Amino acid sequence: MSTHTFTRFVKTMEGQYQVLLGHALAKESFEDNVSRMLPVKDPVIILNKEKVGDYNPNIENKTLSLICNYVQCPSTASNCTTTVRPFGHCCDVCAGLLTFASETLSVNKISGLISKVVKEIHLDGLVLPSVERINGEDDNDPIPRFQVAVFQQQTYDDTVSRIFIKQLHNKLMNFQTQNGLEYFHYEYDWSLLDHSYAPASKIAGLVTFCIVILIAAALFWRNADERERLRAFVSSNASSSFRVVWHPGKEDDDIVQLVNSSEDLISEEEDPLPTSFSNMNHEPMPLQSGAITTGSPHAEGLTAMEMKMIE
Repeated sequence: MSTHTFTRFVKTMEGQYQVLLGHALAKESFEDNVSRMLPVKDPVIILNKEKVGDYNPNIENKTLSLICNYVQCPSTASNCTTTVRPFGHCCDVCAGLLTFASETLSVNKISGLISKVVKEIHLDGLVLPSVERINGEDDNDPIPRFQVAVFQQQTYDDTVSRIFIKQLHNKLMNFQTQNGLEYFHYEYDWSLLDHSYAPASKIAGLVTFCIVILIAAALFWRNADERERLRAFVSSNASSSFRVVWHPGKEDDDIVQLVNSSEDLISEEEDPLPTSFSNMNHEPMPLQSGAITTGSPHAEGLTAMEMKMIE
């Protein structure tokens, strides 16, 4: 690397990052009466890869805190109400986490189980799961601990994270035997969404309800005249002065007549029925007992009353 290319590299963001981080992680060495600053060790050290996976020393607190000084975390308020921070991340994110310890499971076996769960619940192309070893060889706990994080490629949905974490947890529980060292000390969590109505939605619903009430009131007042006419029509039908009269006709022909009761009453007043018999001529007739002889042969043996009625 020439002086020109080194100068250009140092001016870039990556160059500044490496220079500043290198100085921060460098350590002082004193050998043969010579004091010097030694660079940091190899950033990635692979330990026992076949069994427990890769261990990244950058996730140690000292190194990770220096790295996070150069990271600006975005806001997650619009995506989820509660957040989680996966191991090795500088920022809180919307995701699901499952942390556990296992003495027999390997990273490859856990990754295969994750792929199986994704296919079973049809989440291909929707989630981005990852598995990490979260403790080092120098930790007090000799049993490896792992963390499975599930991210989503589209808009975050807490239902997807919950189903994935619960399904993976049930699968790992099936690996337990009598000693219980295959899957234990497990913890899981996922980000949640606010499923309640937002204030903007409540205001929009209230405005819509008021508009509907105003439209209904306008239609009510607009049709007031029609309702008055309808009410008058109904009341007139309820007190109609007409009545139906049936008259028997000749043979099978009957007559049905609609009669105005007021006119019928007037006609009855004009032609009243006689209420007394004072104008009738009544002459007392003496009645005789016994038979009366008449010239008719058929009238023999009739009484005087019967003869008078015949005449």
